[in-house]
Amino acid sequence: MDSEWNPSKTKQAIARAFRPGQQKVVYVYQLLATGTLEEDKYRRTTWKEWVSCMIFSEAFVEDPSQWQAEKIEDDVLREMVEEDRVKSFHMIMKNEKASTG
Repeated sequence: MDSEWNPSKTKQAIARAFRPGQQKVVYVYQLLATGTLEEDKYRRTTWKEWVSCMIFSEAFVEDPSQWQAEKIEDDVLREMVEEDRVKSFHMIMKNEKASTG
């Protein structure tokens, strides 16, 4: 999934992957390489999303970096990360899409 400048477009793309009545969880991964335009885009859109949450939501997240996945559940992705210890991939973001009713 290519990163977008507008966080709403990313949310919309994730929502399209989830179908009504679907039983399985949908995972979306964004792999970012250090020092690239994609990394800059991700930081800016994360900041936009954080500001939006602060303005339009009662929930407050102190640090947007806390939105990153804490553990990797995909075996192929885990192997990629374990192989690449020189930090060319430094951040993995996982979004779970659950039915919001």
